[in-house]
Amino acid sequence: MWCGLNAEADALTAAIPGAVNVHGSMDPDEKAAKLLGFADGEFDVLVTKPSIASQGLNYQHCHRMAFVGLGDSYEQYYQAIRRCYRYGQTEVVDAHVIVSDVERQIAANVARKEQQAHRITTELVAEMQRNRKGAA
Repeated sequence: MWCGLNAEADALTAAIPGAVNVHGSMDPDEKAAKLLGFADGEFDVLVTKPSIASQGLNYQHCHRMAFVGLGDSYEQYYQAIRRCYRYGQTEVVDAHVIVSDVERQIAANVARKEQQAHRITTELVAEMQRNRKGAA
């Protein structure tokens, strides 16, 4: 479960049996223990922010996630999803985004950035292929 606010994290952790909340004010060793504990399957539900756990972690055992609220950073959104798309993932990863009416504009902006990134990547790959053919 990805969230943006401490109040959201607290509410989710209280509402989901067995959920563990990893938040910024935790001791670094405790944070690491809980993040690794989730990776090792010690508990089923991790609640945290993309700013804390969206980079450098491997959660290929996980294939369902939800964003409760959404920040304006496409990079953090993308990286959070990529934590589960790692070597060894055997399932399609389902990422649900739950936003309030107030956050719809943010979600639309992130979707626009996602489309732009896809377009840029597609064009870059096509250009590389054209260059290879020209060099051959």
